[in-house]
Amino acid sequence: MPLLFVLLVIEPVKVIKLPVNCTLLATYGNETFFTPFVGKGILKMDSSGIFETLLHTENENYRIYDFAVTPFAFYLNDSKRIEKCYKKLGVKEIVYEGNNISSFIVTPQDELVVADIGNQELVFLNGDLIIKRKNILIIDLDYSMEKIFALTPGEIMVFDKYGNILEKIKIPERFEHITVYNQNIYLSSRTVDYIYKWDFHWVKIELGKKISALIVNEKNLLIIDEYGSNLFVYNNPEH
Repeated sequence: MPLLFVLLVIEPVKVIKLPVNCTLLATYGNETFFTPFVGKGILKMDSSGIFETLLHTENENYRIYDFAVTPFAFYLNDSKRIEKCYKKLGVKEIVYEGNNISSFIVTPQDELVVADIGNQELVFLNGDLIIKRKNILIIDLDYSMEKIFALTPGEIMVFDKYGNILEKIKIPERFEHITVYNQNIYLSSRTVDYIYKWDFHWVKIELGKKISALIVNEKNLLIIDEYGSNLFVYNNPEH
């Protein structure tokens, strides 16, 4: 199928200054979470725009390459292992150890899917069942509508929870990150000032600034700029 491109240019409707520079972004319910690349805490912003720092370690040099938020825990990836930090109990456990973990997702059933780029594996941890897809180079992962979306250097591979390939989508150029909301797929990189959106064809969206993180919901696109100092809020072009 040939690639089809449409160009959009959008402007932010709100800019929020972050208390500390952050490189990663996640949402759960009405709360938004941020993490610096190096540091002891996770930053939480509630629906009123009030920030709170949640400490997860005493190590000031703790590096976070990826993280996820669930109702009862944070999951943190330091590239060699994934730690589960329980919010109320203040305790941690190691739930996965790998070679070079590029990305992971946590399903609503609290099951892990891990991209281990060092071992060139995609690992599905379904309770006691462990499924591995080998010789596969995964840059980033996301989850939506009971599907796992895996970004490779040249395409997106869509899997079910058992590691079966459902679909492959060719991408217009190499990107660092994939974000999926419903069936809409967004691709972004820190080196460019635009993103691509897939909705059965590719739409190029010009942002006018480079970004380090992107989250999409029904109404908005939430973006951290390349410096990690501001959260930019855009209207979702779908609405």
